[in-house]
Amino acid sequence: MNAQEMFGSIGYRQNIENGYIKFENIDECEVIEFDLEQKTIWVSQFLEAKELNIDELKAMNKQCEELGWL
Repeated sequence: MNAQEMFGSIGYRQNIENGYIKFENIDECEVIEFDLEQKTIWVSQFLEAKELNIDELKAMNKQCEELGWL
């Protein structure tokens, strides 16, 4: 399973725009955003810091692996 499928299985949808890969869970107002230039990850819920669950962490690690960051 690739990262997009992993995120999809936990309620996120993918958007790619302006050098970012963004996964959004609209129902929970959650965003996990990968900055492709800076190689950073921003995670928020209602624009505040968000705790990650293990499934989100696994999907994030898979995305980093697919990007060649790991």
